[in-house]
Amino acid sequence: YQPNGNGFGVGCITGNCRFYQISGNDVILEEQILIRGRNRITAVEFCPGSSEKVMVSSDDSKLRIIDRSQILHKFKVSPKFGKQSSASFVSSAGKHIVSVRKGHGVYLWDNDG
Repeated sequence: YQPNGNGFGVGCITGNCRFYQISGNDVILEEQILIRGRNRITAVEFCPGSSEKVMVSSDDSKLRIIDRSQILHKFKVSPKFGKQSSASFVSSAGKHIVSVRKGHGVYLWDNDG
């Protein structure tokens, strides 16, 4: 859900991210972005305090920070370290991202975007 509670994002197995706005009893498709390679989207999380910046995790071992229309940053771990299990912003301003890899530890990235 967006931090303001007025919408939400959905990740699809086809690599699409869709963003919806809630207006009364209606749910309206507002934006759609295709993540290259058509990799399955595993998580969508809005950046703390922003309804525009979103972290998208996919099963290609990449995290992407997008602004709902374009990719701003990419974070990647070598495939030899396995697929990502989960990722999340770990600071109230969204400046850091933590990712957990099954059997391979925890990774922390600075997010300057």
